[in-house]
Amino acid sequence: MKCNLMSVGQLIKKGYSVTMENDTLKLYNPNMKLILQSNLTKNRTSKTNIMIKEKLCYKASVKDDESKLWHKSYGHLNYRSLCLLKSKNMVIGELNLKIPKNSCSICLVGKHSSSAFKSDLKMRAKHVLCSAF
Repeated sequence: MKCNLMSVGQLIKKGYSVTMENDTLKLYNPNMKLILQSNLTKNRTSKTNIMIKEKLCYKASVKDDESKLWHKSYGHLNYRSLCLLKSKNMVIGELNLKIPKNSCSICLVGKHSSSAFKSDLKMRAKHVLCSAF
């Protein structure tokens, strides 16, 4: 990103303090520590270059075992077909499959048949429908 706007109102709402005096904007955190200082430009904006020292990458951890993750990532593909993918070397990487004892709840809902319509309902129409032609 080359440019980004900061909302002073949102910063104040989150507990930050902003002072503007002598063509200088100062931003303080809730502990009143100066975290940003910027001079006012010709068009009455405060330009600030923020340099990030280090980039952090967080890893998501999942409690499901690898078999369930493969099952979900292939759109709830059945385990027999997942084993076929493994046997034909169609998957890049290690594929450790263990067929779970409990079925996937999403797959069970998909296999649930719809309820039948009740046939013993009383007729609601009072008159026979006829055309005027």
